[in-house]
Amino acid sequence: MLATFNLLPIPPLDGSRILLSVMPGVLARPYAKLERFGLLILLGLVFLVPMIARQVGLELNLFRWLVSIPVAYLTKLVLWLAGHAS
Repeated sequence: MLATFNLLPIPPLDGSRILLSVMPGVLARPYAKLERFGLLILLGLVFLVPMIARQVGLELNLFRWLVSIPVAYLTKLVLWLAGHAS
């Protein structure tokens, strides 16, 4: 689960460094400047956005969509590859 979360392209995470390495220089420079605000962006996306969405009557759990669902599919894939899938 941590590996999947770490691959998100949000500046303090490793996924942002992967994205930064394939971006053209014109886009990469402004994106790299987001690094100093990365923790705030991450906290906002994981906690603040779902809390505000609940206040307006929406269910917006970004963590579940971006991490839990891919982890469930990856777990099934790994179990299948290992020969333990039923």
